[in-house]
Amino acid sequence: MPARRSLLTAVAGATATMLAGCLASNDPPADASPSSAPSPTPTPVSTPPGDCSALELPDANPSDHGVESLPYPDLPSELDDERAATFAKQFERAWWHNDVLDDRSAVGNLGVTVLVDDVAPRSDGVGFVVTTSGEFVFDYPPGNESGTATSGLGVLPTTRYLVTGRFALRTGASDSTAAADGTLVACSE
Repeated sequence: MPARRSLLTAVAGATATMLAGCLASNDPPADASPSSAPSPTPTPVSTPPGDCSALELPDANPSDHGVESLPYPDLPSELDDERAATFAKQFERAWWHNDVLDDRSAVGNLGVTVLVDDVAPRSDGVGFVVTTSGEFVFDYPPGNESGTATSGLGVLPTTRYLVTGRFALRTGASDSTAAADGTLVACSE
């Protein structure tokens, strides 16, 4: 029993020490303005290296039942938050439509719904970060490998785009990668 008491005393002492550090106030004085806190500097963005004509994007042949691949949108000629959101939404829809179609050539119907969860201008004024999510549904008509009509549903991962007037970068939102370090998916030559 004494060993248990010693252990509990040591744990209680360590907890009290940690809490004392957490409870100590490092808060600014009440009269300090919120703007006095420094804001983080965004990652600088320069035109990514690479050949605009050699981008590796999901593409697919038409399905056995006539479902066509979708073309990728061009970057907007003028950029604002609405155009950046529209570009990211259309691009993400084409990306997943073509990716699912490439994996499932016998699909009879395919629908991809993309939602724009957030659009935020970069604090350095270089483009907009757009966050998307969504889902896809598909079905196989009767006569497929199983012989019966089947369908499926999938959830799209959350994705972030950095859309600028010169290029767009794409990265998964669960990545620790900043949107500015994403993969080049579109650029103007």
